[in-house]
Amino acid sequence: MKPARVLILDRRHESVGGTNHYLDSLIPALTHAGCEVELGLNKDPNLQEFRSKISRHGVIIHDTPICERPPKYVGAWLDELIQQRDPQILHVNCHAADMRKAIIGMPNWNRLECARLFTMHGSIINETHSLATSMMRYAPFSYTRRALIERRTFLSFFDKCVSVSRKNIQTVAENLSIPSSHFQCIPNGVDTAHFQPKFSDHCESECDGRVIIGTCGRLSSEKRLDILVRAFGLLQSSHPRTRLHLIGAGPEEQNLRELVHSLGLTNLVEFKGEQDDVRPALRELDVFTVTSDNEGLPYALLEAMSTSLPSIVSAVNELPHVVRDGREGFTFQRGNVKDLAAKLSLLVSDSRMRTEFGDNARSRVIKNYSQAESLNKTIKFFLDHIPDPNTPPVPTSVRLFRNPKNGRND
Repeated sequence: MKPARVLILDRRHESVGGTNHYLDSLIPALTHAGCEVELGLNKDPNLQEFRSKISRHGVIIHDTPICERPPKYVGAWLDELIQQRDPQILHVNCHAADMRKAIIGMPNWNRLECARLFTMHGSIINETHSLATSMMRYAPFSYTRRALIERRTFLSFFDKCVSVSRKNIQTVAENLSIPSSHFQCIPNGVDTAHFQPKFSDHCESECDGRVIIGTCGRLSSEKRLDILVRAFGLLQSSHPRTRLHLIGAGPEEQNLRELVHSLGLTNLVEFKGEQDDVRPALRELDVFTVTSDNEGLPYALLEAMSTSLPSIVSAVNELPHVVRDGREGFTFQRGNVKDLAAKLSLLVSDSRMRTEFGDNARSRVIKNYSQAESLNKTIKFFLDHIPDPNTPPVPTSVRLFRNPKNGRND
């Protein structure tokens, strides 16, 4: 039996983040399963580490002109690449605007004979788009309507879409009038043997009464780390021995440093920077937080839970399902600084609660978010969609979703 040929298309600017983490584990698993894997990736000096890591698995990397040329040109270029490489499976791992427009602009997409798959890590629509769906009939030519139609068109180009979050599927299906059967949920997973709990000899913070709160990830605006810093500031009046660790780097670092300074927290907040191995930094923490406005299913949260850390997360998307309120940690109202500070106070004040929630967190990850199970499901999903060479491809015009409101193909 010949190995399956897989071509993955991606676009990014850094060697960190959840989607890179996804490929870091998926590509070796695909090659181990006997697949021939190639990767189409934009040229960016920040991706050198990522490229080197992926190349070790025998993956051919094609430099794509995405981010450098207009979408129409990129679409034609990708179309030619696919025709030349003739994959059995085409997997798009990014839904950034330039990737969406390039895919939509591919001239021969509806004549491709390979399986067309897409992984949705975060949400392809944000709250603004979601709220506007009820107003579309009053503003038929608005930006929001055009944005929703573009996203719907993009998703219709694929035979099947994977999402790491059931809530994402529900939101997209409802707002874009796409049948939920077009999606399959395969949650992210972590290696629980790699991310072990911290032991008593690592708990130096508790020996002198300090409790360290922290988070891990890209320091970017959507992570809303300003909320965490402000909530930590409110906490100081009742819990002056708490400390805050921000693990990671990103474009918001300078703004966060200025905010920390303006609140008089300079000696209490530590910027840990980007870590090659986050485990030692996670084991310094006593409480983990996710304060994002929008998330899929962040690896950083699963890694923290596997390390037996109790977590406080914003009540968005899949997060309240992963961290159940009062069992693995707490949820707080998105953007509410006082609510976050109150939940932090509860955990900081009670070491027994932290231990109980941390134990529950690790058990939940072992049971529901195993890396091995996640990869096995993903590879099976890929291989199950290899098209039968005796069956002609379904044209895109037929596969466009039927609008349940008017019964027409949109």
